[in-house]
Amino acid sequence: MQVCSVCANQTSKYRCPSCRASSCSLPCFQTHKSGCTHPASKTIANPTSPPRPSPASVEDVPFSDSLIHDPRLQKLFDQYPNLRVKLKYIFDTATGNGHGDEPSNPNARGQRYQNPPNKRITHAMRILASQLNSENADGSGVKAFAEFVAELNPNRSGGDTGHENFLP
Repeated sequence: MQVCSVCANQTSKYRCPSCRASSCSLPCFQTHKSGCTHPASKTIANPTSPPRPSPASVEDVPFSDSLIHDPRLQKLFDQYPNLRVKLKYIFDTATGNGHGDEPSNPNARGQRYQNPPNKRITHAMRILASQLNSENADGSGVKAFAEFVAELNPNRSGGDTGHENFLP
């Protein structure tokens, strides 16, 4: 263990981000910082041009973030007013946040019974499949949403963009 470079009495707990000198406490760190000969480098960004993400960082963006921030999603919600409600219902079914939509367990003794995750997800996938296969799938926006997600994420495993494989 290193000793504090300021007071030399205590074991160091902190390091200066500029010169990596060790210090034992906030007062010792502040004393060191006031006389540090290696000031932290300050990079000034060019305000006229935003930094371009590298190709690796573009791939690191989670799919959910790219979905949420895509302006086409808001257009879908504007075009199909009930789409948000339908998707929320499917999501709530899958996560168990629904309001009694799942079959109840007669042995639950007054407690709200919650199906295991695999059953909830299977039930949600069946709801999604029935929405996609219904006669009004085009009018409800569910089919347009599924096509949008498939277009946004073309590299998903399986390779097909159809909805016939939704049921496990």
